[in-house]
Amino acid sequence: MALTAAAASGGDAHDDEYAKLVRGMNPPRVVVDNEACDEATVIRVDSVSSHGTLLAVVQVIADLGLVIRKAYFSSDGSWFMDVFNVTDRDGNKVLDDQTISYIQTVLVLFLIEIWGLN
Repeated sequence: MALTAAAASGGDAHDDEYAKLVRGMNPPRVVVDNEACDEATVIRVDSVSSHGTLLAVVQVIADLGLVIRKAYFSSDGSWFMDVFNVTDRDGNKVLDDQTISYIQTVLVLFLIEIWGLN
């Protein structure tokens, strides 16, 4: 059990091959949903936890020019799910399909980079 928890917990460059395998079998997931909330676009991020990941995801969302209106965080220690209600800077939902795809791609690639799977 300790081996599994240790393997699932990091994005450290010194992780062994088993830890990389565990992370590779559970890739990060990013879902952008415009149906769940009337006032904002909902971004759900599921990933293996590592130190500083939440702050980094918030920074990526801010760098994309989105405003976080509300956020929920959940973690069991080795895995997290973060839910962000976001709008553009004018207070509108993100409705453009290309922008939504870009948000998903940037966040997933960022999480993969943190894990060292690139």
